[in-house]
Amino acid sequence: MTSRTIEALTAEAMGMLASGRRNEALIRLRQTAGQPGDDQARYAAGEALLRASECREGWDLYDLHPSRPVDTLPSVARWDGQHCRQLVVVAEQGFGDALQFLRFMPAATAHADNVVFAVHDELLDVLRDAPALAGVTVLSKSAASVLEWPTDARWERLMSLPARLPGLAAAPVEAYIAAPIPRRCGDASQTVVGVAWRSTPRRGFPNRSFPARLCHRLTRLAGVQVVAIQRSRDIRSLPAGVHDPGIVDFTETAQVIAGCDVIVTADTVTAHLAPALGVPTMVCLRREPDWRWGTPTYPTSWYASARLLFQPAPERWSPVLQEAAACIADGTLPTSSFTPPPGAPR
Repeated sequence: MTSRTIEALTAEAMGMLASGRRNEALIRLRQTAGQPGDDQARYAAGEALLRASECREGWDLYDLHPSRPVDTLPSVARWDGQHCRQLVVVAEQGFGDALQFLRFMPAATAHADNVVFAVHDELLDVLRDAPALAGVTVLSKSAASVLEWPTDARWERLMSLPARLPGLAAAPVEAYIAAPIPRRCGDASQTVVGVAWRSTPRRGFPNRSFPARLCHRLTRLAGVQVVAIQRSRDIRSLPAGVHDPGIVDFTETAQVIAGCDVIVTADTVTAHLAPALGVPTMVCLRREPDWRWGTPTYPTSWYASARLLFQPAPERWSPVLQEAAACIADGTLPTSSFTPPPGAPR
């Protein structure tokens, strides 16, 4: 079987999946597994298999994705899945990826005497006390890169844990990041809605942002205060009726999110940080989103307090924001597991 055949099977399966024929798509995609072909084609088949299987199959092929130098520990041997004395798990790719796959860290602790988690420097303060990292040494990636590790240490990518540890899969979990003291941007009589409309552009990927002007769907709601869940320096033009709380870093982002009653967000880091904190979240997605969210017919649920809102057709964002506004207006929000710290204002 050639890589061209793998690509053809993957494309055929994606067409089946888009039309709701998931069982047929899975049959096609399973035919690609273990077949010879270049890594790029096999990796694409892995992504498609993850999408179709609600992230229960395809991790071995997804593990073919290349590592950036910053996401590796070149001086340390890579982990083979066997018990070791020290395991260093390195957060990779974007901030949202790190937050999303953090849920799998507890599974790694049973496979090493000592587990270290090296996370993006920007996320260190937010994750230092995360319940999911209990018993794990947490340090920044910049610090990990200059340490002299013992010869029996092993390293692994965070997003490769499901490929190394059978049984790990997507599931709608409760909050697993410690909620900070909330910073509330509205009075007790208002419903505070945080909105993140901008997603960082990624080369080779469709734009995941929704138009900022559609925030008017939220700002027109009675009794609602809408605040921007984005760093002030990243806001090119503040939509009318949206309050800028002056966010500088991820610590302040988490504080403002914790002070909101609900979050409406594009597929960006907020789509992971908010529900991982347990705040009710509505994730606004393209008709064909990133593999981790599945499809409108067969969505993949990662968070107990998140609801996925898909475009009804490509590039149609207005109905998505209209649905989010309707959910806020009638109070049909995702279940929240958020518990403010004792004595915190809410």
